[in-house]
Amino acid sequence: MVVTSELYGVRVLGVARERHLAIRRAKLFFAYGLGNAMTFPLWTGSTAVLDDRRPTPDTTFENIGQVRAHALLRRADALRRPAGGARRQAAPVRTASSACVSAGEPLPADIFRRWKEKTGTVILDGIGSTECLHIFIGNSLDDHRPGTSGKPVPGYEVKILDDARQAGRQGRERRACGSVRSRPPSTTGTSPRRRPRPWSTAG
Repeated sequence: MVVTSELYGVRVLGVARERHLAIRRAKLFFAYGLGNAMTFPLWTGSTAVLDDRRPTPDTTFENIGQVRAHALLRRADALRRPAGGARRQAAPVRTASSACVSAGEPLPADIFRRWKEKTGTVILDGIGSTECLHIFIGNSLDDHRPGTSGKPVPGYEVKILDDARQAGRQGRERRACGSVRSRPPSTTGTSPRRRPRPWSTAG
């Protein structure tokens, strides 16, 4: 849980501050939902919105609306309390997620483009597995391309194998297999509030 929270949650998604908030749709008993809605927030001190109702577009947008209203009220309250006697300057408020995350099946490029046109945010597609606990190949905010599943998450080794566990040849069905190289050095003896800056998968 520490490895996936640090390598993907912090260094790819950039979930590293208490003000970050995740609205989840996947159930917690799925590895994907477990990371996004429980282990990532616990590791970074951020917040997750959990809703026991059946996830639908209506309930999802309702949760987003409530979070946005709450964030605006908190920001307005902060501006009314000057720090050190000086009037605080208003700054742009980012009340919604800067990105959405998708996994479990390939995300069509057309849906990526239409979602970005409608919301101004990108969907970061990725591949993971229960055995690896979370995403080990994914797109990032700094490096994403519609219709692809991204690049190996830093800290993972990835091979493409066929059913005989041999390196897959072109034209044959192949599967991605990921494994963690080692525990990331920064996760030992450090506070979650002193995480390194998020990594970029570009290059």
